[in-house]
Amino acid sequence: MLNKKHKKVLVVYHYFAHYRLPVMSAMSQNESAEFSFLSGSTSDINIEKVSNADLERKNVKLKYIENKWLGSNWLWQKGLINHLRNNKYDSVIFLGSPYFISTWLASIYLKIKGTKVLFWTHGVVRNGGLKDTFRKLFFKLADGLLLYSNYAKENLMKHGFVPEKLQVINNSLDYDKHLEIRQSLNAEDLALKKQDTFKLPELPTLLFIGRLTPQKKLINLIHLIENMRNKGSQFNLLFIGDGEERSLLEKEVGAKGLLDFVSFYGACHDEAELAPLIAMCDVCVSPGEVGLTAIHSLSFGTPVITHNEPMYQMPEFESIKEGYTGSLCDKDDLISLELCVTNWINEHTDRDLIRTNCYEMIDSFYTPQFQVEAILKSV
Repeated sequence: MLNKKHKKVLVVYHYFAHYRLPVMSAMSQNESAEFSFLSGSTSDINIEKVSNADLERKNVKLKYIENKWLGSNWLWQKGLINHLRNNKYDSVIFLGSPYFISTWLASIYLKIKGTKVLFWTHGVVRNGGLKDTFRKLFFKLADGLLLYSNYAKENLMKHGFVPEKLQVINNSLDYDKHLEIRQSLNAEDLALKKQDTFKLPELPTLLFIGRLTPQKKLINLIHLIENMRNKGSQFNLLFIGDGEERSLLEKEVGAKGLLDFVSFYGACHDEAELAPLIAMCDVCVSPGEVGLTAIHSLSFGTPVITHNEPMYQMPEFESIKEGYTGSLCDKDDLISLELCVTNWINEHTDRDLIRTNCYEMIDSFYTPQFQVEAILKSV
């Protein structure tokens, strides 16, 4: 039972995506603060949200208010101010979007009341322009910022934000489930899974897992496989996921005569089914931006290759340490991408060591518990 002296903290989001459930659960189970959650029940995109059954099972306290979307980005959350007026909190954490009009007003109201205000945000990633000026003005409302990456922290410090108000909390998936599953993986099962998937299972295997969308620049993986084949090196390539680019990619594979080397698994949300598929691959490659794809891949021991431009990356790219958990190539440079892939396959042959490196990165920095401990430092 919580001591009355323990702080009460409210987390306000537009909606809670299903992948947020593990960190919500970890926050709810901690013994240092009492966390509750407030959000709308509708989203502006097609995404799986936490269900009432999930919340009850994990003992997460979530109340709903009404989302009123105004155009593509702007949001008013009806009932937010009334909730804050009728309930007392020591700290309130908002999803830090400057396009949420109600968050501006709620933050000002809480500041007047003397309640601590925190924003959970990507920060300022690119530099300059009206959008960044707008964001920085918004961030000034908060007593502190909870950030996804060290790059965001460094960038905000360049813009005059003091480091004491900037806390890096990273991101996470369902770590406990992943840990349980990965401990059951074995080399024999992975070899059999690879034989079931490819005509030539002995070849090095590249992976992409995630939505098949244009910003991932996945067509470059087809070009990579073709170019390497023309140079005498053959690779398998596994796509796990679905999306608007799938039909284009499938046509390109057929046109290039690569049907024996490229497999489209489709969308899958069963972690026990996904784990051996990820673990059997030698390296995950995302030519465009990489986000939670990196965390998912590293969680099952598969290193990641992506590009090296932080301004055009998602924050999770920081989990990729050169030669340790993957490699970084030059942005939009197919030659550099080829070099990264071939060097990785040729030089990093101790697969067990690489798995250990990947696990260590996740265990140390990308778990719900890491996030909770970081958040508690701010509240």
